[in-house]
Amino acid sequence: MNNYRFLNLPKNPLINNFATIQNLLKSSEDNLARVGAGAQHNYECLTNVKDFISPNVLDIFQQLDLRPKFFACFAKKNISKLSIKDRQLHYDIFLDKKKNDWVSIPFAINWELTPGHTVFHWYDVPVEPGFPDKDREDLPLKELLAGTYYQSPGQRGLPNGTKLIEKVQVTGPILVKTSIPHSVSFDSTASTRYNISLRFEFDDAPSWEAALKKLEPLIVK
Repeated sequence: MNNYRFLNLPKNPLINNFATIQNLLKSSEDNLARVGAGAQHNYECLTNVKDFISPNVLDIFQQLDLRPKFFACFAKKNISKLSIKDRQLHYDIFLDKKKNDWVSIPFAINWELTPGHTVFHWYDVPVEPGFPDKDREDLPLKELLAGTYYQSPGQRGLPNGTKLIEKVQVTGPILVKTSIPHSVSFDSTASTRYNISLRFEFDDAPSWEAALKKLEPLIVK
């Protein structure tokens, strides 16, 4: 349990806005700026957190001196199963405008919103990561969330010599380490898999260790 902790949080943190999120994601399906490695992988980063996340959940984080910055909504359409060989290995980054450089994002709190078997995997990778072009105009979300790649942009599967460090089936709200290479597999009976990932102001917990310390009251023992 080096790279994750389950948390005592509501199983669904939304303010009855699941339909709103579904419509929002659907409306941007054709916007390639918001599409990941595959044409059916769609996501949005929403900064108006208070319009979607329950006040009760936000109060919990306020008491822990954590300020939600945005949450990412992910959707995978018309695919009931994806294995690791179908996914792009990466770790999470954002573009720091002041430094004009990529900075790794140490953690996220994730919720799966549709039923299924979801497994988070972390890896040790023997090759150096690649980074997106900082000047790409088709990455409007890069100051919030982007990802590294291995071997080549959009490359799926695992590079030769990659070793699995840890994996866990996601069965509830979960704190995950996002600053090392990871990927997610899933097997769902739903026509579209939805999940959300809440992110916080970087200075509130700039490392995995800092996140563990601040979120300790919520960690399932």
